[in-house]
Amino acid sequence: MKGSEQVVEGGVFAWAKLKSADTSIQTQLRLDYVEIVELARESIEHAESRHLIDFDRSSEAVLNYIRQDSILWIPSLEAAAEAVTTELALQKYLLTQT
Repeated sequence: MKGSEQVVEGGVFAWAKLKSADTSIQTQLRLDYVEIVELARESIEHAESRHLIDFDRSSEAVLNYIRQDSILWIPSLEAAAEAVTTELALQKYLLTQT
């Protein structure tokens, strides 16, 4: 991550460019995650769960982290990993509510 606290209080951060070897890992992770999310979403849709919108929002948040295509309001990779972990736990919970 790279960033500047001069932009906003607390800082706004951007993703550092990945090494070329790491982009293939990122791509595979994204593809695997999308496949899993599609299966989970089908389950939620089939159950006509009221949690579909929340699941979609959470899934998109995780994809943003995987793709590294948005600015961040958190200061470290550890905080980003914690945010993803929280979203994945939410998705798991939403799936158990179907």
